Amino acid sequence: YPATVFPQSWFSAANYPANLSSLWDSHWGYLAKENIAPVLLGEFGTRYETTSDRLWLDTLVVYLKANGISSTFWSWNPNSGDTGGLLKDDWQTIHAEKKQALAPLLQP
Repeated sequence: YPATVFPQSWFSAANYPANLSSLWDSHWGYLAKENIAPVLLGEFGTRYETTSDRLWLDTLVVYLKANGISSTFWSWNPNSGDTGGLLKDDWQTIHAEKKQALAPLLQP
């Protein structure tokens, strides 16, 4: 999750967001990269409102796509307290910016 959900030291590093790939590699990305096991990033999300959070999601999408890692966004419904959802508060309208950011991961 991004800094607005759970602050971590790597979000304030001078090389953020370039430092994220090596962090993900060391924790779970190596499983896919080294063909050890398939990886499903089972939950990630963001309100996508701050510059830091936008950088985080944009970097994550590129990483997931480049490494063939499957994923699920949290959440569909808008009342997830820390990330919101893909739906806006009216429960009908898609959050267009999030959808656009996630578009590279969408496959037929």
